[in-house]
Amino acid sequence: MRLNMNEAPLNSAIVSVYKVEQYLDRCVQSIVDQTYKNLEIILVDDGSPDDCPAMCDDWAAKDSRIRVIHKENGGVASARNVGLDNAVGQYISFVDSDDWIDSTMIAELVSCAAEYHTDVTGMLYRIVYSNGWKTDVRIADDVPDIIYSTHCMESFYECNKALLFSYAKLYKTKLIKDNEIRFSNFQIAEDTLFCFDVMRCAKSFVLSTNKHLYNYYQNSDSITHVIADNGQNWVDNVYSGVICLLYTSDAADDS
Repeated sequence: MRLNMNEAPLNSAIVSVYKVEQYLDRCVQSIVDQTYKNLEIILVDDGSPDDCPAMCDDWAAKDSRIRVIHKENGGVASARNVGLDNAVGQYISFVDSDDWIDSTMIAELVSCAAEYHTDVTGMLYRIVYSNGWKTDVRIADDVPDIIYSTHCMESFYECNKALLFSYAKLYKTKLIKDNEIRFSNFQIAEDTLFCFDVMRCAKSFVLSTNKHLYNYYQNSDSITHVIADNGQNWVDNVYSGVICLLYTSDAADDS
């Protein structure tokens, strides 16, 4: 479906920024260069101790679509929640500050959302390693190019490779704000609970399985890798899994 750009809905792209000097410009440039132009780009400086705060301000001075929010360090969940609190777009998307997106990603997501009238619209992603090697994530070999469902919790479990992460998605802002969905203050697995809550509240979902326009960079300095050595990732992953299981069990008992 081709959108009339005069009627294109505003999309709020939220980027949490912390100690990513060497990656930040690549990330923001990829959002600025989107073929879909009706954007507000929210850079949330999470009290970064390096040059990131100044870099964010420099970007805002160059592009009027960019807003910068400086806050005390509170973690990625806290930063994303501040972004959610300040977003005014009809749709919301997230880009991690050490990742980047292909130039047509947001246009593809918005067109798909308009065609299928969905609360959540997503695509699969590409993993990029520091040695330059890339691999496209796949759910299975025999899935259709488009998966559409009004049974969103079934999709959450069946398509978990795509739905455990907040990126490479387009969310209706109304869905998130009406249901007061926020990121839990975990060091890791905050995405899992956020996506679980989103899919629990959503009425419709569509996933493009043949598009890989989000580049997930395997950064050894990211929070996911750094805390892998201290056991906190195990604790938070287990806790998020327990919450999901408890809700699922309660829902089954009520049905």
